[in-house]
Amino acid sequence: TPPPAAYNCADGQGEYGASLKPDSSHNSLMECSAQCDLKAACLAIDYTEESSNNACRLYGTNDPRLGDGGGDARRYCTKSKVLPLPPSTPPPAAYDCTDGQG
Repeated sequence: TPPPAAYNCADGQGEYGASLKPDSSHNSLMECSAQCDLKAACLAIDYTEESSNNACRLYGTNDPRLGDGGGDARRYCTKSKVLPLPPSTPPPAAYDCTDGQG
């Protein structure tokens, strides 16, 4: 399972009528982004903390309405690239030493 993505958020909404259905009542960044992380096609979300059956909307490619959170004060969030953890540093090589010069 891939790690959860990080999200960059600003006031705004996704493109009108472009959400990936179904919408859900998850009304927090944590809950809504978790729904997005479950769908490969999901690239962004908008959500409101208001109680609503469409509090959380998932989006693929769309033309967001940034700066316009609407009456529900929505936040529009895009997935950040998830960078893989760097490989662990291998242990130092073992050396066989003997007296003398190289």
